[in-house]
Amino acid sequence: MKISFNWLKDYVALNQRAEETARLLTSAGLEVKGVESFLGLKDKVMEIEITSNRPDWLSHVGVAREIAAVSGGKLVYPEWQNLEKKGKAAFVRDRKKILPIEIQDTQYCPYYSACLLENVVFGESPDFIKKRLNAVGMRPINLIVDVTNYVLLELGQPLHAFDWDHLSQEKILVRRAREKESLRAINGTDYPLNTRDLLITDGARPIALAGVMGGLESEVSLKTKNILLESAYFSPAVIRRTSQRLGLSSDSSYRFERGVDPVGVDTGRERAIRLICQYAKSVGNVSVVFKGGRLPKKTGTIQFPLGEIRRILGVDIPSQKVSQYFRALGLSVKPAKKGTVTVGVPSFRQDLTRPVDLVEEAARLYGYDRITETLPDIEPVYIEESCLRKTEEMARETALGSGLNETVTFSLISEKVFEKLAVPLLAVTRVVNPQNKELTLMRPSLFPSLLEVVKTNFYHSSSNDVRLFEIANVYGPEVNQALPKEELTFAVAVAGARNSHWLEKGRKYTFFDVKGVFEEIFERLGIQEIKFVPYENPFLEQAFSMECQGMALGVLGKVSNPVKSFYDISSDAFIGQISLEKIAHAARFERRYKLLPKYPASRRDMALILGENVPAGEVIDHVRSLGFEFMRAIDLLDFYRGGQIPTGKKSLAFSIEYRSDEKTLTAEEVNDLHAKVVESVTRHFSAQLRS
Repeated sequence: MKISFNWLKDYVALNQRAEETARLLTSAGLEVKGVESFLGLKDKVMEIEITSNRPDWLSHVGVAREIAAVSGGKLVYPEWQNLEKKGKAAFVRDRKKILPIEIQDTQYCPYYSACLLENVVFGESPDFIKKRLNAVGMRPINLIVDVTNYVLLELGQPLHAFDWDHLSQEKILVRRAREKESLRAINGTDYPLNTRDLLITDGARPIALAGVMGGLESEVSLKTKNILLESAYFSPAVIRRTSQRLGLSSDSSYRFERGVDPVGVDTGRERAIRLICQYAKSVGNVSVVFKGGRLPKKTGTIQFPLGEIRRILGVDIPSQKVSQYFRALGLSVKPAKKGTVTVGVPSFRQDLTRPVDLVEEAARLYGYDRITETLPDIEPVYIEESCLRKTEEMARETALGSGLNETVTFSLISEKVFEKLAVPLLAVTRVVNPQNKELTLMRPSLFPSLLEVVKTNFYHSSSNDVRLFEIANVYGPEVNQALPKEELTFAVAVAGARNSHWLEKGRKYTFFDVKGVFEEIFERLGIQEIKFVPYENPFLEQAFSMECQGMALGVLGKVSNPVKSFYDISSDAFIGQISLEKIAHAARFERRYKLLPKYPASRRDMALILGENVPAGEVIDHVRSLGFEFMRAIDLLDFYRGGQIPTGKKSLAFSIEYRSDEKTLTAEEVNDLHAKVVESVTRHFSAQLRS
């Protein structure tokens, strides 16, 4: 917001330069981004950054009040009353005119007032008004429009003037818009409305979009003779919603969205009437004020223990000085019980609701630079680490130890890859107002994000070795307008070929590089009996679901050719992800240690010719299910297809370990036990032993 330095001088004595005033305001929390000189106007303009909780600063009087408080000066308010004496600014209310005002929705519009000025002859504004409007970047138009803008910038109260003769009825009706209703605004654009928008109508048709912009048909021009001046209080929520939906913002909506001062509604109207009567060529009758509804009560009191200053700031500020600070800000202070004062909060400071808010006000005026730095007196608190946090750290350590590089990506993704794969977007959450039109979905999977990083690495790196992992949330669909469910997920992606080094020759990445990372995580978390079940996924071919006791933990596989084509990835790529929240429930962090075995183990091999569709995992599960006492472990040794193996068959070789904790097993005992295993496997899978 721009503030004219010359304009401020009407309300507070400024004995220092504009730059010094800017420094004082910034040190008190009202940031001045810069000071610009207007040589033609002999003025300086301060560019001020207004925080959303301080709408009282959205006016020259509000900024002047702040300057008076930080500098110890006196604030002088502009004249707005009807002085009832000789002079152009004096007028007597015409009580003959009657204008019915009806408000159908007092929640959206608690209070509406208007005043009719008849037979007004006006032209351009006086030079001082035009200069001040020009200084803050507002173009002068005519006296009536300029006065409403002047009061807006002076007091922060939005006003609107209607051409009375262009109203079809002598009535004001404030109501919600109807379906398929529209309004042509003063900018010449037709805006479609809905039932959540608030309209000002003349009883027959809309004449303004409440708090946002007036209608073109009732706009004031130099031909206007009779003026209806509006001043009202609108709900910030309805103005913000309408302004954002239509993409229509104005100086009025900017203030109404943040909450105007209820007391300023009547003050702003009367100030505008006074200026019009003072600077118009002539004004006929000025009606009484027509009103509808009631102004909301926005004042309150706070019981403030003076000891809060010392407790929170760590400095001692005399209570007399604290009261002086509060009064300088427009607050009232009355003694209550010992050590406590009752602070009256005016309507323009709706941000003050708690004692800690008053502590901040005292700190601002005392000076942040005068508060010494001290360590907080806080006792250390031990927070027990959750299972999910432990699982996340374990997964990260495993990934880093496996040589993967962590990446961080955006939660928003494009839907183009889903369109390419012809995947229906039913179980996703869309962003209603995306800042980037390309990023419209909350990602349901980490695959699109990781594949974008794989693509970028291939483009911008001389190496063909890409090893990545990410830990981030994925998002489910919205259900019954509730927020989408977030699920912490761990994902791995590898592509290209591993570079050669002194320990290992270079080779292409395979499915088992990704599978091994997940198996290592499961082992470190004590999760056993993991099954890899064939699975269909739109991003993958040769995909498998990772399951534990019937619960799906995640999916992994080889990236399909259409997906590689979409992301322009030339080499094979493998990717997988698991839900950290699910594996946290299955994790076993307790470890029991056993003595090293006293007796040696014996191993026997078993080579089988089986059907092509028999997974090795099913053979291992079957052997384990036999439950033989001395059988300790079974591992897959070899896989072979072709040569002497019949078509439609494959060869799997397994190594089985046998051991007793009580004695050394004899060769005969091991052979007998192994024969039972072989007999059971060959019979169950219709397999043949391979010699």
